[in-house]
Amino acid sequence: MATISERPPAARTGPRMDVRALVAFFALAYVLSWSWVLPLAAAHQVVHRGAGWPTHYPALFGPAIAAIVVTVWTAGRPGLRDLLSRMGRWRVGLHWWLVALSPAVFLGLGVIALVLAGKPVPHAAEFASFSGLPSIGLMAIVLLIIVGALGEEAGWRGYALPQLQRRFSPLASSVILAVLWFAWHIPLDVRARRSGRPSVL
Repeated sequence: MATISERPPAARTGPRMDVRALVAFFALAYVLSWSWVLPLAAAHQVVHRGAGWPTHYPALFGPAIAAIVVTVWTAGRPGLRDLLSRMGRWRVGLHWWLVALSPAVFLGLGVIALVLAGKPVPHAAEFASFSGLPSIGLMAIVLLIIVGALGEEAGWRGYALPQLQRRFSPLASSVILAVLWFAWHIPLDVRARRSGRPSVL
């Protein structure tokens, strides 16, 4: 008579991970993003705060474009509708809203700490200065940052992570994705020098 420990593990239910599609996604995301930043890095172009050129910003949309292309290729319009609908889903638990808004809370705590310590507080104009984007006002910069974040996360979290979780645990999927995400960022962080200043590309 078999004991519980001898029983085979239960098979995972639901759709299986599409290895071919996942490989295509990562390859396309890398190619699209790196084709923008590698020429800039090779030319020792320097990205400055508040300057619109040179900019790494278009490279941020590589993962989203890759996710859309691969989704249409493998799942057609229904798959694309599902991907886009998940990007716009805002009815989630209160704790997830608290997580999403936590950076603003920490920023407020940092400002309070500066005031209590008698240190100078950054002006609002300084918050409107972001690497690779022109100084066009705080609200416009916040909007562009959100759009840029969607360019990344629509691919990493919207497409790749759910695919990985079809085969691996949430922790293992996150570790695998973190390694590939880190590798994707390498050309954006290449250290070059021009006039003695480090490049952020």
